Amino acid sequence: TIKARNSQWYVTTGIVTSHTYNAVTGNSTFTFEPASRYNFEVGWPFFFQNMTRAVDLPGEWAFNSTSNILTIIPPANVADLNNALVEVSTVSSQSISRGRYIIIKDIQFAAQGTGLTLVECSNIIINNCTFNDQQNSGLVLYKTNNSAITNGIFHNMQLSGIQGSLNSNILIEGGLFFNISLLPGHQPNQQGSCIQVDGYSITVRLNNISNSGYNGVAMGSSQYGLIERNYIHHTNRVIHDGGGIYIWGCPNITIQNNIVTDIVPPPSILGNGFL
Repeated sequence: TIKARNSQWYVTTGIVTSHTYNAVTGNSTFTFEPASRYNFEVGWPFFFQNMTRAVDLPGEWAFNSTSNILTIIPPANVADLNNALVEVSTVSSQSISRGRYIIIKDIQFAAQGTGLTLVECSNIIINNCTFNDQQNSGLVLYKTNNSAITNGIFHNMQLSGIQGSLNSNILIEGGLFFNISLLPGHQPNQQGSCIQVDGYSITVRLNNISNSGYNGVAMGSSQYGLIERNYIHHTNRVIHDGGGIYIWGCPNITIQNNIVTDIVPPPSILGNGFL
């Protein structure tokens, strides 16, 4: 796969179909099929992902899905790979569909595809839970209402900490969010945020949010939301044209008493800022 920045807000993807090398000039020619909605642009940086021949440093790896062969160079602190501890998740994700009046408390969701998905649920309380090292998002909410996520810890996600759409009356309070969507090119478009929940009457408050590849808090196509008293810093570390707080298509949204600082500036002036 080839990954490229072709705009301030998107990392596009292409599937390499052929490669030729000219021994005289030392140049390589790659043919690829774009797999994203944006085309590649001349002059923007690019890199290759999951390329076996490029694995040459400790901690690097590539997986050939055709041969099912994993090529890996162990981290520098692993002296003997044969005696190393290897941990593999046995489930891709946990999910609850149409659940009612459920309390989820003091549980760690680690090293899966998505930590937990709630679909068409109501009156769910998630308290004091940890979500970490997920391939996608920590918590996904879809058509869920009258629910609260409080005092949670979300870190080291490759997409978003909490992601959701078409929800109503959701409270996200007192959480710690850090190291979200920082690996360039891991996701199809790299548009992951620490919190990105859309819907009706979404409240995001008293959270500590930092070290995000894209936005701190994002909210789109929502009504009567409240974003208040959050500490948001060091966002937009991978892509730009966003902000610490980024909203669009949101009538009757209240944003108040937040501290937003240390937003990584874009390579050029293009709509990136504290809000």
